[in-house]
Amino acid sequence: MSSCAGMDGSALSVRYTETESRYGVLRPQVFPLFAVVVLCLSAGMPACADDAPQRPFRLGYESEGKVDASIKGCAAYVHAEVEWNKADTARGIRRVCAARQRHMRAYRDLQKKYQRFLKTAAEDKRLNPAAAIENIRTVFKACVDYKWNMTTGGHNIAIDITSNEIVDTCLRLTSRLLDETSYR
Repeated sequence: MSSCAGMDGSALSVRYTETESRYGVLRPQVFPLFAVVVLCLSAGMPACADDAPQRPFRLGYESEGKVDASIKGCAAYVHAEVEWNKADTARGIRRVCAARQRHMRAYRDLQKKYQRFLKTAAEDKRLNPAAAIENIRTVFKACVDYKWNMTTGGHNIAIDITSNEIVDTCLRLTSRLLDETSYR
């Protein structure tokens, strides 16, 4: 039982049952949810945060991490795009594969540097790795946009070569930024 003064100054008497508070009914289902929220906030667990950095690192570009750099994949692409003599076709396949392989090497290198970045960022609670990662994505996208605006794009197999070279260049730029941050 609780008593407090009413608006006119008279004493009021209020009774609460076991399942009620002065704010209303407290349902048993609320307690487990409340406990989880309190634990997440008090422990600062990244598993509870929506902005926890992803593993593996995703930049969000088309066919990210899924470029077919195999001889078979490159040959299929070149044969679908052009009808050249055997020597020129073989040269085209090598060029396409070289660009795709550089792209994939740069992508794997970025993933390694991202893991090192996460480890470094976890050591200092004053840092904001989630915001830094969003900025890295912005840098990557700006780099790709800039490079596409400064190219004619080419024709036939050069379209594939150019797009892989652009992504390779921007992945290496992004990797360097992550690498420099990881060794502060």
